[in-house]
Amino acid sequence: MSYRLLRRAERDIEDILDYTFVNFGPDQVDRYAALIIAACRIIGETPMVTGSRPRNDLGANVRSYAVALAAGRTGGASHILYYVAERGADGRIPIIRVMHERMDPSRRISRLR
Repeated sequence: MSYRLLRRAERDIEDILDYTFVNFGPDQVDRYAALIIAACRIIGETPMVTGSRPRNDLGANVRSYAVALAAGRTGGASHILYYVAERGADGRIPIIRVMHERMDPSRRISRLR
């Protein structure tokens, strides 16, 4: 695995999948979980992947990547991965948060150095 979910990102994904289960059912949970994992793997392998965006307002080397891009299309996925595009001491890309596209990350992510 070339990425590492920080504790808050793990909780974000749990909350997203709980909401998806209640509102869309178990089949959609499986599909959406697979899509989130695919997005994590993509940035773990290629942190500067096409479609990712610099988020210097959140800290040095912070980037965002829309989960929908992992599906190769827009729509159907409305969450964004926020991560540091620099490998940690363990050689993995740290994923900070996974948030809905309507959320303001500057209010939910403490500025990273």
